Amino acid sequence: MISDKFSLEIREGTSENGKIIFDVHNIQKGIYYLHVIRGEELTIRQVLIEM
Repeated sequence: MISDKFSLEIREGTSENGKIIFDVHNIQKGIYYLHVIRGEELTIRQVLIEM
């Protein structure tokens, strides 16, 4: 999922061919947080949306 700085969920992603796809259409420019869960492992990365 993608969340904002307040940890509010903005978008859910879908997995296709080993890639995670997010529709960022209509998301304001800014810094967001990407949360990826694989099994019991959680990875969080900061991402910049510039569209």
